[in-house]
Amino acid sequence: MMLNTIKLSTICKLVDGRFDGDSSATINSVSIDSRNHFFNDKTLFIALKSKKRDGHDYILEAYNKGARCFLVEKSPLNNYDDANFIIVKDSLSALQQWAKKHRSKFKNPVIAITGSNGKTIVKEWLYHFLKGKYNISRSPKSYNSQIGVALSILMLNKNHDLALIEAGISKPGEMAKLKDIIQPTHSILTTIGNAHIENFKNKKQLIKEKLILFKDSKNFFSARFFNDHTYLIEKSQNSIEILSTCKTATNQIIKYCWKDQNYSFSIPQKDRSSLQNASTCVNFLLDFGYSPKELASLSSNLPSVALRLEKRKGVNNSIIIDDTYNSDIKSIEIALDFLITEKEDRETIVVLSDITVDNSNLKQVYAKISSLINQLSNNQFIGIGNTLKKHSSLFKNGLFFKTTQEFIANLTNF
Repeated sequence: MMLNTIKLSTICKLVDGRFDGDSSATINSVSIDSRNHFFNDKTLFIALKSKKRDGHDYILEAYNKGARCFLVEKSPLNNYDDANFIIVKDSLSALQQWAKKHRSKFKNPVIAITGSNGKTIVKEWLYHFLKGKYNISRSPKSYNSQIGVALSILMLNKNHDLALIEAGISKPGEMAKLKDIIQPTHSILTTIGNAHIENFKNKKQLIKEKLILFKDSKNFFSARFFNDHTYLIEKSQNSIEILSTCKTATNQIIKYCWKDQNYSFSIPQKDRSSLQNASTCVNFLLDFGYSPKELASLSSNLPSVALRLEKRKGVNNSIIIDDTYNSDIKSIEIALDFLITEKEDRETIVVLSDITVDNSNLKQVYAKISSLINQLSNNQFIGIGNTLKKHSSLFKNGLFFKTTQEFIANLTNF
């Protein structure tokens, strides 16, 4: 996961750790998985413990792949002369403490999204609505756990206008920790279902746990048409009210009431879950400054959200890894790592279009992308788009095309 460059000694102070190594060493990425293929001396490997695995058992593997910076709970038995270590009492607590202090530097809106279902969909659809006006940081994939939330917060930087952060819980006591890290200015509740209900006394306890996130933020709940929990009725009086829905051959039309006026919007998806998730987005965005007219225009082409990259069989024993919906550096890093895991002895081809989701320094963005691509062996890179072509000098062994049509026209030349 890519970050802004930061000194290890600074991180050590933030997490109240003990430092062993070069005090001038810096990092610009974090990994919690030794299977990551993009380790270098600027990667911080965080050794986390779980019920099944202990990250400390994989320090040597990460070191052999190039990592030289580590956050650990105990000094390693092996001698790593050129490595740097931050030693803490609890690695997860240290990661969360670091994220909490990093979050406190960010003064723009941080929108937290929780619920039993629909968190990732609502996050991605909010991104669809908001990206035209804002430079957005958002949780990668479904990073909504105690670890994932902390990593998502660390991705925030001064170029971001707002953040969309998922928050998921599986047992009592977890939401308070997430709230402390996220410090949301706005909180959104999608739905309350039975996910992880076995770890709670009843649904009311589950709802109360989720509502801890909402204590100090501006809050948004499901549209009143969907609200079947009496515990939330009082909190939902400012929500839009769904009046009716109508399915056509190509879309679903939703009529709603807001501030005593009737409006409508349409979405390409026809299922009830999509209706609910889209209405949750509209409910929030109306308060966030969007007009009913703007929302009607933007909702008509809501994308289908691929929650995970897809692996497909191709011709001639080839494998296609499809991650076409996502277009940010973290998603590219995940997809490339998956590519390396799957490639075995095959040659690889990476096809990438212009990155349209990050309005920060373009040269810096494409330098990060090229550094990931250039580490691949036996790889052919194909870049499509004017911006990629302008930055072609950053890439090794690359072919570049201004448009998809130009690329398709040249396929027979490969």
